[in-house]
Amino acid sequence: MVLGPRERAQRIQDNIRGRSGSGPGTPQSGPGTPQVPRTPTTLPNPNSIIGKGEKYSTDTKKILGNLSQSNYYLVNFSSLTTVGGNQDLLKYINGRGIKTDFISRNSGILCSEASLPGSTLATAEVKDNFMGVPQEFAHTRLYADIDFTFYVDHDYDNIRFFESWIEFISSASSADPYSTNYYRRMRYPDDYKCQTMSITKFERDGSSRLDYVFVNAFPKLITAVPVSYGPADILRVSVSFNYDRYIMNPVKQISAGSISEFDPDATRGENRTFDSAEQTLRDLAKKNSLSSSPAAPAPAAPTVDPRSPEANISRQEAAKLEAQQRREAKREQIERNQADRERFRNRPDLFF
Repeated sequence: MVLGPRERAQRIQDNIRGRSGSGPGTPQSGPGTPQVPRTPTTLPNPNSIIGKGEKYSTDTKKILGNLSQSNYYLVNFSSLTTVGGNQDLLKYINGRGIKTDFISRNSGILCSEASLPGSTLATAEVKDNFMGVPQEFAHTRLYADIDFTFYVDHDYDNIRFFESWIEFISSASSADPYSTNYYRRMRYPDDYKCQTMSITKFERDGSSRLDYVFVNAFPKLITAVPVSYGPADILRVSVSFNYDRYIMNPVKQISAGSISEFDPDATRGENRTFDSAEQTLRDLAKKNSLSSSPAAPAPAAPTVDPRSPEANISRQEAAKLEAQQRREAKREQIERNQADRERFRNRPDLFF
């Protein structure tokens, strides 16, 4: 059936009414049909959100037109300095034909893909504080491994650089690597964990930047590099790094920590210290009573009010003496650990 121009116009109007809410069962408007007023859809007014006028237009353009770009960054390994300024790692890699200039400058420029680090908090769930209301509390901050992808240069220096680093980590054995009974032993972590690895995110105009310095970083995984016949492409190698933590926008270099004077028992309440002081006073009184002559009984020890200033001073002195003894024992333990560390470092064959 061929429709004329008037019928087609009527059909189009009917379709428009159907989209606006008139369904098959809805009576169409016509002669004698009452018109039902339609409620217009309420849309948010942009002026109520961002305002109006030249000032608000400029602010919106400043916010949306000043976003950070993802292709301005720099990865840096610096001089591969480890804990305490140890240069054994750098010397080992230099001995494999990798120059320091390539490590500190070229390797970072050849990084084609990188990621800014992130972290997460491990939590424990508690259900007993409030009935029917579970709660979570953070107890550990976790850091995920970070992956970098590097272009491989004509001399394969990037592959040899990371392979030498991993080889140094597992080269504490004195056995011949070309022997069939060769075995591996790992070096001490302070010898191969780097303190100077970082990534910097900056903008094209250099107006702002973000710096991340990785503490105790080392390569954990070198992915396989596929090669094939066919159209040529740039060779890439991906390396996954592990690290203890990172520092954002550091204000100074990372240095080796000194012997800690932190006393974990000093913040656990005064009851334990009070009991120890009272026990010390009782031990001293008992010792004096045992050392006295049996012919002449010792006079009874004067009763001291625990709330008197004299008893408070005695408790404080006993607590200070006990804390000093704990610090000295802790210092001796740290010195013994350092001596064992030096012994294992000088004698790799003793390291299990």
